[in-house]
Amino acid sequence: MSSIVGEGPVSGPPVAGSNSPISSARRSRDPLIYLVPLALAFPPLLAYGADALGWSGGWLSTRVALVMCIGLFSFLRLLRRDFSYCRIPGLSFVAPYLLLVIASVLWGVLGTNNAEAAVIANELLSWLIFAAVFLMIAGSSHREIDFTGAGRVLIAVALTQVLYSGFQALVLVGLERLVPASIVELTQHARDDLSFGSLRLYGTLPNVGPNFFGAFLLFPTVFAFSRAFGQHGFARVGWLLAGVSCATVIAASYSRGATSALAIALLMIPVWRRSWRGFVGMMAAISMAALIVLQTPVGRHVTELYEAGQLDPSGAARVYLWKAIFKSAEDHPLGLGFNGWPRAARTSMDVGLGDPPASIGAEHPAENQWMRELADRGIPGVFALGLLLAGIIRLTFRATQPNRPRSYARDFLVAAGAASVGWAFVFLTGDHLMYDNVAGIFWYMTALALAATRDAVAPTAGAVES
Repeated sequence: MSSIVGEGPVSGPPVAGSNSPISSARRSRDPLIYLVPLALAFPPLLAYGADALGWSGGWLSTRVALVMCIGLFSFLRLLRRDFSYCRIPGLSFVAPYLLLVIASVLWGVLGTNNAEAAVIANELLSWLIFAAVFLMIAGSSHREIDFTGAGRVLIAVALTQVLYSGFQALVLVGLERLVPASIVELTQHARDDLSFGSLRLYGTLPNVGPNFFGAFLLFPTVFAFSRAFGQHGFARVGWLLAGVSCATVIAASYSRGATSALAIALLMIPVWRRSWRGFVGMMAAISMAALIVLQTPVGRHVTELYEAGQLDPSGAARVYLWKAIFKSAEDHPLGLGFNGWPRAARTSMDVGLGDPPASIGAEHPAENQWMRELADRGIPGVFALGLLLAGIIRLTFRATQPNRPRSYARDFLVAAGAASVGWAFVFLTGDHLMYDNVAGIFWYMTALALAATRDAVAPTAGAVES
């Protein structure tokens, strides 16, 4: 199927009836665009509530929800007899990483983890679901109405997370009377059950915790600010409020990585929009916000990372962990194989030196996606992930030329490019692509960004921003 590059809006009023462009677009909407953010955001809360308090719906895991989304997508395609597939721009940047992940399964199973082949196959299945979602979204043709829908769903999910996190905060400060009883009960249970449950916000992702919750909100937050840049009047105020609300929750998660990555990504928005006035204004706003935040517990948490010439216990433990990964890479230049690092960490004498004694012998994450690639797929993995991010950055920057008309698609591309710079930094603080919910939002963003570089409307003259 040919892409729709250069296809502008239909002139004249739409003709009523089934053959009108609007009704045709509605019939051909991609359900994955609308359902994937929901499948990533809410099943973990249902699963935790079912396990802790006996809620119904615990069977709906993220993986099950995504399989259902894929099934609905396939059913509707068959119903419409639509077997088309569009060329995916930038696939040469993405394919090396995808292929390398699959190849790493082979040397992982054929190596020391042969006895765990069944477990690795189950883990691979989860990863293949995300790969399928990526290919289905990126390989489908999308119109402006699709990017509009994607943006609105993302913001709706993010603001729901903000609201839920607000209820969590009220419970943690002793204002339970203002919170629905079910949320009070679950938050109080998590306060005793989770190591971070009494101190930090984690939204609907108790399964992965505050650091990954902050990373999950990164792209929706950047998108809200990207939309605000392209709006005027009350619309701009609304998008700014949405962005500030999400940014506040990221800060309240006490995730130093997500907070720093958000600041960097926000600074990139005016760069993608070629607005030097906007760059100066954004830098001033971020600097002012940083000065205010430094006077709060969140700011003190950030500055405590390195004080009196040494790292805090969390930072020191990560350094010990990364040294162990470097040592492992010397013996395994191609890595340990798919998800090999957590298994190797069980028996490594160099892991857990800065952790409590009870954690010795347990699986340890790499606490850094770049290090995780080095551990699992060696030096080629680091280069493949770098190529993937560099490709997204390059394509989105070229596709957001200032002479393109303002639209959801362009704002989406700006946000994806700016957020990709942020992802490169947040990857320094956690192996985020190893966790379903965060990996899902990353691949969802990537798929739509690549589709938008192909399907977004063509440039028009004379729309340069100041």
